[in-house]
Amino acid sequence: MLDAGAGGTGGDEGQEFMTLPELAAKYPSFVVRKDWTPASRSVSPETQMIDIFVSSLDPRYVTDHRTLLRMCRLLQVGWLPLTEKPLIKKEKSIPKKLADFIEQCSKAKGLHFVSDEAEREWQDACKDIKGGEVWRPLADALFTDVFGRLCSYDAVTKWFERNNFKVTEWAAYCHINSQGQVAVRTKPQVSTNYENQSYWRKVVIPETSKAEKRVEIQPAPFLKTWYKDDTMRTYERVDCIPPSKTGCVVPPNVYNTWPGFRAAKLPAVPDQQVHELILPILQHFRSVICANEVEVQYFLAWFAQQVQDPATKTEVGIILTGPEGAGKDIILTWYTKYLLGVDVALQVSKASHILGEHATALQNKVLCVLDEANFASLKDHVNLLKDLITGETLQVNPKGKELFVTQSIVNLVFTTNYDDPVPMAPGDRRWVAFGCNDSKKGDTAYFNLLGKSLNDTTARAFYQFLLKFDLSDYGNFQAKRPHTQIYEEMKEGNLSAMHSFLSHECMAYAGEQPATYTSTAMFATFVKWAGDANFDISSCTLSRFGRDFRKLMEKTGSGVTKSRSKGNKTWIIEWSELKKCLEDCGLFNTNV
Repeated sequence: MLDAGAGGTGGDEGQEFMTLPELAAKYPSFVVRKDWTPASRSVSPETQMIDIFVSSLDPRYVTDHRTLLRMCRLLQVGWLPLTEKPLIKKEKSIPKKLADFIEQCSKAKGLHFVSDEAEREWQDACKDIKGGEVWRPLADALFTDVFGRLCSYDAVTKWFERNNFKVTEWAAYCHINSQGQVAVRTKPQVSTNYENQSYWRKVVIPETSKAEKRVEIQPAPFLKTWYKDDTMRTYERVDCIPPSKTGCVVPPNVYNTWPGFRAAKLPAVPDQQVHELILPILQHFRSVICANEVEVQYFLAWFAQQVQDPATKTEVGIILTGPEGAGKDIILTWYTKYLLGVDVALQVSKASHILGEHATALQNKVLCVLDEANFASLKDHVNLLKDLITGETLQVNPKGKELFVTQSIVNLVFTTNYDDPVPMAPGDRRWVAFGCNDSKKGDTAYFNLLGKSLNDTTARAFYQFLLKFDLSDYGNFQAKRPHTQIYEEMKEGNLSAMHSFLSHECMAYAGEQPATYTSTAMFATFVKWAGDANFDISSCTLSRFGRDFRKLMEKTGSGVTKSRSKGNKTWIIEWSELKKCLEDCGLFNTNV
């Protein structure tokens, strides 16, 4: 080969040389582990090949410097044709990066490095190769392998297509960022990002009257070739398709953005250790988050649904309310980062991060935790919140990029210190609320101990527990919602001033005879009541009050009938029937 143990040096005709696989087997420390490097126009291809090769090696394991020198020299001339004469016109000095690497190897082994000796060995390698053509098969193999994997069009394509591909449905291209999210890009945008990207190509320059035929390695623009490549990585569409109990299979023409759960990649925990590891979590649910075992089991089932069947949403959002420092989100933060992982779950402190016009954070997310939820930041997003909880698709509209639609798999948890943080319709079916108590507030020892238990091992144990959790009773999470006191209070807090007024009147005149009102008199009574009760009705006019009251009157069994007295339109109100109508519609405020 190139050293004494492999057939000596020089160019004797009878020598036998190793093949490239034999070389890799004998010198595993020389195997190149990098897969691509950009073509540089300021460095000669021969020098760059050596720089790439050397930078991929570990100096701790390279012991045969002489063989390394000869391999690098072969890389320099491997692209030359057999007819090229002379093979090496001028003996150049040892490349600086190669000399620095050998010096680094020497120091790692406690040896003294002599630069003149390294230069002499380099020149010897030049003379050995110059002495004959028997080295050609190995030179060809080295060049083909290293060049092919590091510098060629195929090498650049392999690197580029890891995170870039074409989507025919959108007539556009896609880029996958470090979080696994899809960004749609037009052809001009792709070109702007990668227009300076090049690859190396071997070019034969024909003979002319002024110069002989020669071979050059030249940089070429990558995108110009890739755009015309009919084998480029292409999908028909992009979607997020997580595992499903229905056994849904991702079609081959669909790019699936689902990255998987973090805990699924952690080492398994013996089944007999699972309960002990997750006991602090269950105790926290029971002592702080939930008021009874029904609530605890629902809370656990809600989590288990995400783990067992992430493709099927619970269609219920959870609200955790309670005093600051009670411990509402300590488990949620750990669950989000350690069990689910940041690729499929996120925790934010501002509603705009998930509800803004150009928000993209919910893509691929099975869980979103919003801390410090408040009515002011959510009141303008009622319909969007409803759609996020129960909708099947998610519109992703990155600023300055193309809008696209993907499957929605997100489940929402809001934590808050407020009594009425979320806009909630009277007939709500999408929310469940848990009132967290402050029994552990200020208990530093308790939270320190709980925090120490929230690690990777516990994340894996809780993951295994949730995988086996029995969900047979939770086919419909909306129907199984615990109707907690705090939830009912939140619903009442969302009632309009008119419905609260009518609730007050029904209780004030309970058992009395029906009353007759003109619309003007009813509105005047409403305004006085609102002022006494500190309700803001600045946006409520007589016409709007009358319109809303007529809508209520149209309901069957409302207890309100129209009449006319002395030429004026009047309303006759049967208080007990109106109260029942309000209760049936979820519009009665018991706390008014």
